[in-house]
Amino acid sequence: MSKVLPSHLVVLAAAFMAQHASADLISWGAPQDATGAAEVSLNGTLVTAKNCWSGVGGAVSPVVNGVTFAAYAPLGWDSAGWDLMYGSTSGDAGYDTMLDDPRATSGPVLMNPTDWGAVQLDTLAALAPGTLYEIQVWYSDQRPGTPSNVLNDRVMNCSSATGAAVLSAGTVTNLGSLTQGTTALGQDADPNNIAGVGDTIFGQYVIGTFTRTSADPLWLLIQGSHPLPSNVLSPHLNSFQIRELPSYTNFCFGDGTGPNCPCGNFGGPGEGCLNSGTTGGASLTGAGAASISNDSFSLSVSGVPGAKPGLVLRGANQTAGVLAGNGVLCTSGNTARSQVQITVGGSTVFTNFQGSGFGASSYGIGVPTNYQFWYRDPTGFPCGGTFNFTNGVSTVWVP
Repeated sequence: MSKVLPSHLVVLAAAFMAQHASADLISWGAPQDATGAAEVSLNGTLVTAKNCWSGVGGAVSPVVNGVTFAAYAPLGWDSAGWDLMYGSTSGDAGYDTMLDDPRATSGPVLMNPTDWGAVQLDTLAALAPGTLYEIQVWYSDQRPGTPSNVLNDRVMNCSSATGAAVLSAGTVTNLGSLTQGTTALGQDADPNNIAGVGDTIFGQYVIGTFTRTSADPLWLLIQGSHPLPSNVLSPHLNSFQIRELPSYTNFCFGDGTGPNCPCGNFGGPGEGCLNSGTTGGASLTGAGAASISNDSFSLSVSGVPGAKPGLVLRGANQTAGVLAGNGVLCTSGNTARSQVQITVGGSTVFTNFQGSGFGASSYGIGVPTNYQFWYRDPTGFPCGGTFNFTNGVSTVWVP
């Protein structure tokens, strides 16, 4: 688990989470080398998958790892018309087609770095409010070019934005009026700079996650660049897919709708049992993606009476509730606990679950994992106990 957060970091973390609660911006993982069809994610449930067909491959819809990538031409993006695999093969015809087929923004101005090309994601499929999604984006270009224009060293950067974008030939002209998210590390067109026989790396892909929180237009942004300033280019996009991920649910409420509290000390709606703060109980909320490969899962605690030590308890099972201290414990089975953190202003944020070994752990992939926050409350009020619990949060870890 992460160590105790200084107060300024807690404030920054809270601000970060507040930003992402108001906009559907994508949180990106690190780019991964594209080497084979098994890399096509099967996490959760498929929402949409698109293959940006080119003039070479035509309007085809390859099936890769059981996923059909429908032929797609984003608004304002032209068929690039090139063979980007340049004789390389992954051994899977469908995956080769995905990586071979590009689209590029159609504007006549080439730059380095380029403007941001944009694809509106919320028009491609229904994105339900409160739902967690994964997006996977591929970029490949095996062509060597010339010494002054090395094509296979091109890089594409993925970002996202919300708002009413104005597009010209596929690129955004009013980026300053949009809310833009973070940018992923650049996807290398051909990390090993090899094409044809013996090639084993065919570009890169990147995976991001986002939670749909509004009805605002949601944009996938692509910006191209090259290490040689003289090598001008435009944004390119090969293929992408969106998948719905299992999200988190709350349980074990101390507000009278769940287990009884030790002395009838019910908290507010959705909280744990009443604590010595007397204004209600403490609450635990989840956010982000519980993903082994792209962990952005976090747990936020609020409502603790002042600066108190506490820790997250993890269990394989949810129980009917065991009265303990001033609250109710509802997790059990192969339990573990995090490092202690001190709340600041009654709040704290836990992150880095997978990096600390506190994520899926021994429960495995696809199995519910249950969390609850235990905290010191030594005044003895209201039931004579010296500690209490929040409500619980349950999530399912995916690859």
